[in-house]
Amino acid sequence: MADIDLEEVMKSVHNIFSRFDKDNSETLELDELMSFMKACGISISLEECKSVLDQMDVNDDGALDFAEFMSFLGLTFKIRFSRQTRLKEEFQKKLRATPNSTRKRNPSPAPPPRKGSVLRS
Repeated sequence: MADIDLEEVMKSVHNIFSRFDKDNSETLELDELMSFMKACGISISLEECKSVLDQMDVNDDGALDFAEFMSFLGLTFKIRFSRQTRLKEEFQKKLRATPNSTRKRNPSPAPPPRKGSVLRS
């Protein structure tokens, strides 16, 4: 596994943060956070974004500074990882609960290549 250059990662994240910090205040206000969310493909209402901001704004200044932004990203990753883990665990539970007689033991063989196909056996 390759070593991760944390300094380089932090610079990259700060560059992203700065790209959305339109007024160069070193914080993301509500409109800037909303722009960030939309750029990430997150469909969120203004009220929902305000709620996120209120929850992540530790120093109650009405904006996310870089440290709060990093916490936000960490929490987002943690939630996503947690959901994936829970989904995997639920799938495994359901699979274990399925009687063996209903599980496919030998999958169907692949169909033969079509005539004129590039693939040949």
